Order: sequence, then C-alpha cells, then structure tokens
Amino acid sequence: MDVKQILSFIKIEHTLFSLPFVLIGYFIAIEQFNIPLGIELLWILLAAIGARGLAMALNRIIDREIDAANPRTEGRHLASGAMSLQTAWSLAAGFLVLLLLSAGLLNQVALMMAWLPVLTFVVYPYMKRYTWLCHFWLGLCLGLAPAGAWVAIAADVHGWTAITGMFTSQTEFLWAPTILPISLGVLLWIAAFDINYARMDIENDKRMEFIPFPQHSMIMQRQERRFNSRCCGLLALLSQTPWTEFVSCSVGRNGYGEYLGGAVSRKIR
Repeated sequence: MDVKQILSFIKIEHTLFSLPFVLIGYFIAIEQFNIPLGIELLWILLAAIGARGLAMALNRIIDREIDAANPRTEGRHLASGAMSLQTAWSLAAGFLVLLLLSAGLLNQVALMMAWLPVLTFVVYPYMKRYTWLCHFWLGLCLGLAPAGAWVAIAADVHGWTAITGMFTSQTEFLWAPTILPISLGVLLWIAAFDINYARMDIENDKRMEFIPFPQHSMIMQRQERRFNSRCCGLLALLSQTPWTEFVSCSVGRNGYGEYLGGAVSRKIR
C-alpha cells in the first residue's frame, strides 16, 4: 500500500475541502480573544487531518459490504479487495492517534473533548441504514470542524468555561454569537450537498432490500430530495444573515433565556 493509495482511500481532497472550515474557526477565535498567530494553528490542522482521515476510514470500514453491492461504489478499496480490512483498521488507528496527540498538544479541554467527533464519525455510517437524518448528521460532523478549532483557542484563555459559560459573576456563552452560527451554517450546507449527492443511489437503495431504509427517508423521490436540499441551503444562508440581529447577542450575555434566536441568527462581523 503506497502513499497514493492511502490518499485515495481517505479521499485527501475531502480533507482539503474541510480545512477552510477549521481555519474560519481558528481566525474567529484569535480575533475574539486577541491572540496572535502561533504554533497552535499547526496542532489544529494536524488534528483536523487526523479527524478527517479517521472519519473516512471508519465510513469505508463500516460500509464495505454496502459499497460492494452498489455499482457506483463497488470499486472502492475495501469493497473491491484492493485493501485488506487489517490495513484499513491500521490506518484508522493511526489517524486516531494523530487526532489525540494533536489535541493533547493544544490543551486539556481539546483532548478531553476529542471523543465527540469520534462518536459522530462512528454513528454516521449506521444512521445511513435507518433514517434520512443521516444527511444532517454528516453536516454535524463537518460543523464540528470550526467549533473544534474555536474551542482549541478559547480553552487556552478560559478553560472549560469557554464551553460551559459558567463565569464567576455571570453566565456568558462566548461561542453563541461567534462560532455557533458558523457551525450551524456548515451543518445545513453539507446536509443540502449530501441530499443531492444521495440522489445518485435512489434506485440502488430500493433494490438493496437487506438494508431497512424507511420508504419516507433514504428512498425519497428525486423531486422531494431536490426540494429538501434547497431548503437546507436556504436555511444555511439565513443562519449567516442579520435578519434577526436584534436577538443575536442574547445567548452570550443572558444565558438560556433566548437561546434559539441567538443560535441561528447572529450576524458575522
């Protein structure tokens, strides 16, 4: 197994696609907390590479039998036999180590929170078997990228309080007016993209009776998928606009009182 095959297995282009999300979270954090560029950026990028490689490896391992039964995906490494299952697990373990080591070099909070993206990566392939919500779960996997980069920097300044918001004198969710709208926008945008992408497998999903896809979910008609993807794209756009600016700061400074409004509507400055 050479480097070219490994890069093809983990879809290195997908990793490059996700890095701008990471950088957005990083630059928002250093501006918010007035921190100069530092070595933390390197650890964040390495953690992102580890996370993305792990996600792809787990997806290919768990879905190898489904891939083999699908004409569109039967040529993938595990499905075609071009890579052994042992090699795939070794790569997954290597990317997991890279993620954990990089997170540990950042701070304790980043390391202790590393379980969250790993859990989402494990759950995603199984969600595809049962519910159309898998599209939004995939969006969550990518939406964690800017959030993770933001937490890596914020935790250097405020520790766990950067997440919990439980300051000595008040409750203030620093993530609400800054990184939450970004992550929400990424989630919805990726969901829209994935719904359209899944249209290629409608007929195959119907034919593969051994997978209990609900009739109202993974085998939705093409027009319904297109409508749903456009709605997600519109929601992603709205999450980044100032149309409800008047409630956008409420979460960060007033605690739980107006959580929903602030979560989806903060204007990016």
